[in-house]
Amino acid sequence: MYSIWAHKKLPGDCYEGHVCGHEFSLFSALHKGCHGTFGILSTFSHWQWNSEEAVIVGNLLKIPVPVPTDVTLFAAFLTPHSPLDGPQVGYLPRVLDMSGPELLISTTGTLGTSPEQLGTKMRLSVGVYGFYNPESRGWARLLYESLTDYSEHKYGLAIFKLATSLEIACEKAIEMYLKKKDVSLPLVQRFLKSGRNWDGRVGRLCDIAPSFLESSELAAFETAVKDSVSKVRSYRNAFAHDDPITVDYHASSEAFRACFPIFWGIERIREGCE
Repeated sequence: MYSIWAHKKLPGDCYEGHVCGHEFSLFSALHKGCHGTFGILSTFSHWQWNSEEAVIVGNLLKIPVPVPTDVTLFAAFLTPHSPLDGPQVGYLPRVLDMSGPELLISTTGTLGTSPEQLGTKMRLSVGVYGFYNPESRGWARLLYESLTDYSEHKYGLAIFKLATSLEIACEKAIEMYLKKKDVSLPLVQRFLKSGRNWDGRVGRLCDIAPSFLESSELAAFETAVKDSVSKVRSYRNAFAHDDPITVDYHASSEAFRACFPIFWGIERIREGCE
């Protein structure tokens, strides 16, 4: 579910930067870059597109996006810049619809924007992120929904969906592993039913992860599992029980960063069991 750019593929799971010539593993590069909105959306995307557009404050704008037929958009990152001409005018760009080959964007002025400043031409950087079709796994689609919420600043809902997708993904990976070991279906179902909580699911994943991960991947995985209790599960529980704890940008970003090595381990287990 991950992509990396400006590189050359080497034998094995290694890459070389086109400019710097530095060799690195895909995991180390993605793990290092998985922070902040741009880094998190980039890490989990399969396809990206960037553009700079001229916009008019107070208007709606349709931006054509060359989305491949096998890609579904899940997030857009908008960065307002200085005006094309004239004074700086504050505005809040927002994606209203990205379900088709165009983005529908509003450029609402801020509270301090006077009526005379509406209509001012500004510049807007647009980054678009997508995942490959078809993505039939329910937990993966839920993960991308959480990333959409994150990009739209719905941080509490984003962590709730992120945590739920992680729990389901853990269970699916464990199920694949047991079937690979020829454990009978009734016993698989009984085993999974007995551990349907965070500690049970993640703990069992920890038991089988060493057979599928490299040493650096495993170290990051084990650290992420420990961090996930405070950075993911606690906020998920608070959201589910209407706790007034406010989830901000930093907490949500840390949750996605903490989950990345776990999702990476789940994918490695899935690949090893297919």
